[in-house]
Order: sequence, then C-alpha cells, then structure tokens
Amino acid sequence: MFEIIVEKQKELVNLLQKIFEKAGKMSEHKDGKPFINAISSSTISRFVHTQYWEVQLIQEAVVLFKYQTRLREVQDIYFILYTVRPVIIAIVLVVGMKVNGLLLTIFVRHKETRTLTNPLLINLTVVDFLSLSVILVLDHLRLVTP
Repeated sequence: MFEIIVEKQKELVNLLQKIFEKAGKMSEHKDGKPFINAISSSTISRFVHTQYWEVQLIQEAVVLFKYQTRLREVQDIYFILYTVRPVIIAIVLVVGMKVNGLLLTIFVRHKETRTLTNPLLINLTVVDFLSLSVILVLDHLRLVTP
C-alpha cells in the first residue's frame, strides 16, 4: 500500500507540473500580467506550488511507513503472546500433568515406594500438579479477559 501511495504521489506531482507549464503558456491575464503570476500571491502560492505538495506527501508517506513498521512490531508481539506462548504453556502443562499423575499413581499403587524420603517427592509432585492447574486457569483468564 505504501508503494501505491508513493506512486500516486509521483503521478500527482507530474500532473501538477504539467498544469503549471500549460498555465504559464496561456495568454496573459486581463490586467496584462501573466496568468501564473496572478494566482501565485504569497497566500495562494503554497497551495499551488508543486514542491510544497510533494514535500507534504513525502512527509505523510514517511509517517505512514513509520506506523507500518510499528504495526508490524506490535503484530509480532501479539503473535508471540497469543499464539506461541499458549502453545508452549500447553505443552508444559500436558507433559507436567502426565508425569506428575504417573508419579502419584506409582506412589499410591506400590507400597514399596512409601519410604521415609519419598514423602518429600510426593509433596513436590502434589505441589507441582496444583501449580500447573493454577497456571492453566490463570493463563486461560489472561487470554480471555482484556
């Protein structure tokens, strides 16, 4: 879109230059002055001057380019926040829940795993399982609520 605007701006500048060339070649104004001098007073000249409009259009094109660059940066940030991050969190949650669930079922089913040091591992497994559950809920709320 930026290239289209710049191309249209160049076409407009060329058209205005052709108009002013033809206006300069026209017959003189009724008071004897050339037509181009009649319309180029200090207040009007900047509105019909091609370089003035060329500078204005170039400045607008530069501002538009800056906004497009910033928009791409923001789109990349939103892509990471709302697409990549949830996928990574989902993978961590699925793997973590499966591993913690497997450990808990091993501790529950097999009595030989109930030694003096294994309650620490059971405690870590339960806390990790609960923290993953809370992270799941919090991340879902972060994505759903503004």
